Amino acid sequence: MTLLPVWKHRSDVGVTMAKYSLDELKRKLGASGWRSVAAAADKTDAPEGTLGDMAKAAHARQAEGHSPGYLKEIETEIEVDALQLQALWHHMGLPVL
Repeated sequence: MTLLPVWKHRSDVGVTMAKYSLDELKRKLGASGWRSVAAAADKTDAPEGTLGDMAKAAHARQAEGHSPGYLKEIETEIEVDALQLQALWHHMGLPVL
């Protein structure tokens, strides 16, 4: 089954961006092709792996007192927002910090 993203309009930048629903993200936790990017800069050497692994990496950064950054699907460049990331942590049994 192919998951189709939901399109959301961001009025602050005047563009419409694709976004997965929380249920779609939960189904994609084991899917590879995700990047965890520190908030400081979009580095090309950012870690890559499954959505679940990248969510854990972002959680570890926040637990150390740093910004969790954001997660991005490499192929589509769809990003996981902060509220979705916290919901994924909760779903994965990680404490929401």
